[in-house]
Amino acid sequence: MDAAVRLMIRYGTDGWTILALAHELEVAQAVVYHHWGRRQFVRSVGQRVVAQILLPEAACRGGSGSGRASQM
Repeated sequence: MDAAVRLMIRYGTDGWTILALAHELEVAQAVVYHHWGRRQFVRSVGQRVVAQILLPEAACRGGSGSGRASQM
């Protein structure tokens, strides 16, 4: 998963592939697919990348709303 996060940060959401990840890990592409389904894996990588994003302190304090995007 860490290798996929590095690829996503380096190349963006659409700039990396499962094949590139397999090369990074020095394994066959089938190994990646065997352990994770593509959608599940990409979703998990995206969640990990988003979790690493630091928000400005003011946004973390809450401001005037609960922080939910639907209220914007």
